[in-house]
This record gives sequence, structure tokens and C-alpha cells, in this order.
Amino acid sequence: MIITKYQTDVVEAAARRRFHLHLFDWLRTHAPRANRMDDAVLLRFIQLQEERATAYELRTKREIAKWCYLTLITREDFDSISPISDMLSDPAWGYRPGERLDNLLRQLADTLERADTQKSEPQ
Repeated sequence: MIITKYQTDVVEAAARRRFHLHLFDWLRTHAPRANRMDDAVLLRFIQLQEERATAYELRTKREIAKWCYLTLITREDFDSISPISDMLSDPAWGYRPGERLDNLLRQLADTLERADTQKSEPQ
């Protein structure tokens, strides 16, 4: 039995589409901004963000999902901010690209938590 390149491409495209649909459902549940997007727009958004994430060598499904979520809770071009771009590219923030993304998410969460704490403290 010989498997052609075409057959491999069809299987890969189907797997990618299934991943996008799964991520679509997850984002609808966890990212309020996704609920305000038309279905076709959200699917295209996922495809575009996956392409952008690969510029930082983020390739796993988990990394792509985190990237998409981050772009929805911040802004689509969040990585154009110099310190963030540097963090995503600098091995000092993590050996693997996924580690750098995780560290960025932790940093963001810590910053938001500190801001919340400062806001709730009496002046």
C-alpha cells in the first residue's frame, strides 16, 4: 500500500480543521470577546493567530490555544509591544518557546493581581 502526498495532506488538513473547531468551542467558553465574533470571523482569527504564533516557534496545539486566548484577552498585536516581543524571543525567559509564552502569561497574571491588590487597598 502506498500513501500519496495528497492523501497525507488531506488527513493533515482534516486534523487541523478538527483542532480549529475544538479551539473555537473552547474560546467561545473562556474568552468573552470570542462570543461577540461571527463564526467565520472567529475561525479565520484562529487561522491567522496560528500563523502569527509560528513566528515565535509556537507550534503545539496547547501553545496555539494559549496564543489565541492571549490575543483575545489583550489585543491582537500584543506582541508588537517591545518588552513582550523581546520576552517571547529571548531564551533567558525560557529555553523552549512554550516556556517563554507560559512565563509571559504568569507575568501578566502577576501584574494584574498586583494592580487589583493596589486598587482595593485603602488610600
